[in-house]
Amino acid sequence: MAKKHDSDPIFPSLEVLEQSSLPVAVCEFSGKSVFLNDAYSLYFRDGWKGEEDISGRFVNEENWEQIIESLNYQGDWDSYAILSKNSGEEIVLKVKASLIQTSGKQYVALYFTETNEARRRIFRQGQLLKAASESSTLLILSEDFADVLGRIAETIGKAVQADRCYIFESTYLPDSDQIYASLVAQWTRSTLSTSDELIGMISYTIFPEFYETLLSDKAYSKTQDNLSGNSRKYLKSRMIQSFICLPIFKDGQLWGFMGFDDCQHPRIWDEQEIASLRLLTNSLSSVLSNSQLRIELQRKNLQLESAIRGSKDSLWDYDVRKEKIYYSPQFLEMLGYQEHELEGNLSDLDKIVHPKDLYKIFKGLQYVVNSGREINGFEIRLLAKNKDLIWIRVSAKPSTDLRGNTLRISGSNTNITLEKIYESKIAESQEKYIELIDNLREIVFQINFSGNIIFLNEAWHILSGHNVSGSVGKPFREFIVEDDRAKFDELLNHLQQNKNAYLSCLVRIDRKKSDTITWAEIYARSFNKKGNEPYILGTIIDVSERQITQQKLKDSEMRYRLISENLSDLVTLQDELGHFIYVSPSVQNILGLNPDSMLNKTPRQIWAPEILKDTSWERDLFDPKQQNRKSYRFPKENEEEIWLETLRTLVYTDDGDRFIIQSTTRDISAFKEAEQNLKTALDKQRELNELKSNFISMASHEFRTPLTTIRSSMQLLEEYGKSAPEEQKLKMEKHYARIKEQIERVTRLMNDVLTLGKFDAGKTPFHASPQNIVRFCEELVADHFSNMNDGREISIHVKGQHKPVSFDTSLMTHVLLNLIANAFKYSVNRPNPRLEITFEKDQVRLGIRDFGIGIPPDDINLVFQTFYRAKNAIEVPGTGLGLVITKEFVELHKGRISIESRLNEETLVTVELPID
Repeated sequence: MAKKHDSDPIFPSLEVLEQSSLPVAVCEFSGKSVFLNDAYSLYFRDGWKGEEDISGRFVNEENWEQIIESLNYQGDWDSYAILSKNSGEEIVLKVKASLIQTSGKQYVALYFTETNEARRRIFRQGQLLKAASESSTLLILSEDFADVLGRIAETIGKAVQADRCYIFESTYLPDSDQIYASLVAQWTRSTLSTSDELIGMISYTIFPEFYETLLSDKAYSKTQDNLSGNSRKYLKSRMIQSFICLPIFKDGQLWGFMGFDDCQHPRIWDEQEIASLRLLTNSLSSVLSNSQLRIELQRKNLQLESAIRGSKDSLWDYDVRKEKIYYSPQFLEMLGYQEHELEGNLSDLDKIVHPKDLYKIFKGLQYVVNSGREINGFEIRLLAKNKDLIWIRVSAKPSTDLRGNTLRISGSNTNITLEKIYESKIAESQEKYIELIDNLREIVFQINFSGNIIFLNEAWHILSGHNVSGSVGKPFREFIVEDDRAKFDELLNHLQQNKNAYLSCLVRIDRKKSDTITWAEIYARSFNKKGNEPYILGTIIDVSERQITQQKLKDSEMRYRLISENLSDLVTLQDELGHFIYVSPSVQNILGLNPDSMLNKTPRQIWAPEILKDTSWERDLFDPKQQNRKSYRFPKENEEEIWLETLRTLVYTDDGDRFIIQSTTRDISAFKEAEQNLKTALDKQRELNELKSNFISMASHEFRTPLTTIRSSMQLLEEYGKSAPEEQKLKMEKHYARIKEQIERVTRLMNDVLTLGKFDAGKTPFHASPQNIVRFCEELVADHFSNMNDGREISIHVKGQHKPVSFDTSLMTHVLLNLIANAFKYSVNRPNPRLEITFEKDQVRLGIRDFGIGIPPDDINLVFQTFYRAKNAIEVPGTGLGLVITKEFVELHKGRISIESRLNEETLVTVELPID
């Protein structure tokens, strides 16, 4: 007989309890045992006697709290629970609890009954569904995905009565093509030692066909007896009798797996258990796969709804005649009320029903009463005691008398709050998803296996010019340029034949009402899962700019190669280390080398260092500060030495990190020879110019001496002639005048020749300084042209704002004296000449206008040539050097001189000087 922990008088029925063949225990409300019968000790503790904490036997700690709470308010508790034995085995038992009171003190009496296998399976299935539902809720509501995985591993591990639950994520190790799995979450039953915990990373090759099975979206389950070799050794080292792993996918790729170990028995997992676990792994996949969140959450919602329907619903019963309402304990527990806190009549509805749904519930009850028909799927909101909002789905069925009058209405409530949360999350996620999709630059599309469009985002209209609504339902190939449709058909065919295939192709989109063509890269993946219609999902990226750039690059490369290979110049490209990566064929003609023999070699690998020392092939190759153009002597293969000129350019990549060296080399031997000949000719020309200048200077001086002698003799003759008779005197004066005129003419000619000679010899002094050119012109006119023999004068006209002009006073005096003198000389008996001074933004124009004989059109472009005179000016005295000298002096000022003339009407000579 089991030991009694108190005297028998406390338990007047202990003898009865002792004789029970079922395990019986009596304990305090804390769970501390005060009586255990022999059946209990044998069943749970292998015959061991002694006190224990009964509450610790319950695997789910909430069960003990539910028992105590039910005993406090109802006096008994009758339900199923999972309890653990000392051996570590967990088993489903039916537990009945009641109160025993003696000597003013209450105790808890517990009776344990084994259930049949079917009952235990149903109970475990319910526990598993509940755990899957709770875990799914955690996934939806939690913001820390890594943290929630550990809690899920513990919840599910306990629910399936596993010894270990774990979640692994697929990964690659550096420098390895093998796929590994890294541990991200684990729960281990407390009865296992810490040394039995899993290692942090395993290879998918640890079990045969492990990766292939998971990749095909199937569960992988094995026992020790099913395996051999290293696989079996691994199970033994971790004390694993059997295990099961289920795949987790993300965006169609195997993200990892969830696994369960049984370290006690070689457990065989049935299809219902695997299906329940698939609910959870599918939820994990849905959370991981943002691109399929909406579809997966909806499917999960339907599955969880089925699971919730299979659990206990809260019940109520309404007596129509007495207007009394009975609430089941589950109903009260759901709302957080005690039975005595509700009246049990229709007035309770004001307290527990949301105000906006009161009319709806009364209307529904009235319909059932009047029609005698049941209603299903009636959704309303309830208010819990703590003011939480609870959504329920109501089913109500009437009971009628023989006359068809409704006597009672029996109803059940399914808590659908989680469904509503899911729906809200789905709606929110869908809204964000659609907003995200519509704001993408890339086109997101979905088509069926026939190629017809199911979905397009708004980016489609931007790329193609077609409206989204008008495109949905049409074959996608209609929007592709006809020549490219075969590419799309081939892609579609591959996707139809290969499950979860991921392919791409480049096509041209035919834009609506536009001559432009849009290049598009299509990326697509097929989805073909059981129970769902197969479809293809993908993106379209506008790559027109890339294609245009690539085409331009190809054209540029073609032009570059075409030009370089047809140039007589040698064109080379070198990489950063100096290796030749391109050599044009002209190297054969220039250097006598085969271009292929130079590729992938540096200059030092081709020529000796002493040959390269004065060239640009290698010296300072990477210094951009060096001169890019260089001429040098270079020996050919036949030892003939030639002159080369190389132009080197550093071409950097877009990021500026790398560059290539482009060089263009040409044979300038002929140029160097011509250059030397030209230098020799220039030296001879310089000698001739010096001889000419010396001759002109000498001739001028030599001519001046006899001219001076003639002028002096002429003056003496004039003195002697004063005493001659008047008739002879007149004749003599006439001849004297002619002699004087010719002397002055020869003098002017010699002065002009001497001035021009100095200019050609570079000996003309030039000292420019900023001055007031208007005042300069006024003073010059006053000094030299105020008392003309014919009484005419030149008028000055000024336009624009006066500005200082930089000029040499001596040279500009010569310029204006010559031009104004010409104006008077070639307009005898005509209106007065004009000097027009016009100031502009960056120059001043001096225009000398006369109304004389003009210049013939054929002669205008020739008057600036040395000793040239217009055909109509032969009879007018002149040297033919005045305009030549004037032009040279103007250009010395960086100015310009031009002539406009109309024969026998007017002539305008314009001098343009820059303003600094």
